[in-house]
Amino acid sequence: MDLSGKTYMVLGAGQGIGLATVELLAQAGASVCCVDRDRRRAAAAAASVGGEPVEAELGDEEQLAGAFRHAFAWKDRLDGVIDIVGASNGGWIDQQSQEAVAGELALNLTHKFSVVRQSAAHLSNGGSITFVGSVAGVMSLPRQTAYGAAKAALHHLVAGAAAELGHRGIRVNAVAPGFVRTPRMLDRFSTAQWQEVAAETPLQRAGEVSEIAQVLVFLASPLASFVTGQTIVADGGLTLPLKVMRAGSDGQIRGVR
Repeated sequence: MDLSGKTYMVLGAGQGIGLATVELLAQAGASVCCVDRDRRRAAAAAASVGGEPVEAELGDEEQLAGAFRHAFAWKDRLDGVIDIVGASNGGWIDQQSQEAVAGELALNLTHKFSVVRQSAAHLSNGGSITFVGSVAGVMSLPRQTAYGAAKAALHHLVAGAAAELGHRGIRVNAVAPGFVRTPRMLDRFSTAQWQEVAAETPLQRAGEVSEIAQVLVFLASPLASFVTGQTIVADGGLTLPLKVMRAGSDGQIRGVR
């Protein structure tokens, strides 16, 4: 993959999947504008790859628009936008306040419409918009109903935006990760919970941030030039309807269900 001469903008670039995406884009030769709400994280990510840092609160329309103007002016072009931003606060649906639900929707869905609008106005010669969805938008997970509803709507936004912007050469896609060892999830999950994730995943492990970054960069690159409107599930098989077999520590296959 050669992305020399291309400029990408990564929203949520400061850590985890975002930082891994920044590093992979740079390794492929791209110039990367690193946007994060945390100024220090944005600066550190940009410094690590010779990129351009931008501090912005993406839920603020003016700050988001300013970040796009900055990114385009930096190299006088913008070939792709990758939006990593999103998080789940969790909670049983009957115990979440309306404010909490609105917060989950704002973080995981609402600002994405603004990202699409700004991307459509600034992308050069077509280009790509790539989001991070979630398996929570594909299947129901306990205590993730509000988050899952936002992600399911994001998957629909991807398909709709791709249909509406395709005539302009703009591709819109997403990756829906399963359980991934991000800094946030590492803080939240105990060793026992990670073991449970591994036991319930056909590949018998959680994902790494670099593995999600690889799918994001593929979708954002010319290698996916005829792919649009798709949400690619990258979950180690978690959402498969049937786990056929499991290998025990002794190498024997058991646990068929």
